[in-house]
Amino acid sequence: NPDFADLVYVFSGGGGQGDWLINGEAWPAVTPSTLSLDQTAILEVRNLSETHHPFHLHGHRFEVLSTDGVAPPFATWADTIDVGIRSTVRLRLVADNPGDWLVHCHLLGHEDNGMMGLLSVE
Repeated sequence: NPDFADLVYVFSGGGGQGDWLINGEAWPAVTPSTLSLDQTAILEVRNLSETHHPFHLHGHRFEVLSTDGVAPPFATWADTIDVGIRSTVRLRLVADNPGDWLVHCHLLGHEDNGMMGLLSVE
């Protein structure tokens, strides 16, 4: 679990239309994140809000490195992980699938009200 992150996603907001944010932005007015094809990247997902957010990444899977600094008891691979209230998860991703991929909260009310971003693998 390295002490750096290549990409950071900060979940915040609270309820109203367009109030659920990733990195202070609401879909569709978002700044895409970019990784090079086959790059191994460390992602950090921080939840600053008062509710859980299941972080979901399309087109890839990731290895869970830690939740709030604690490593899982065994290797865990997923495409979705719950990020608890005021929690931080760290993930390792091999960007081996080119294209534009959504990252978002997997709760439909959050996703539909802005909590989506875009990861471009080039």
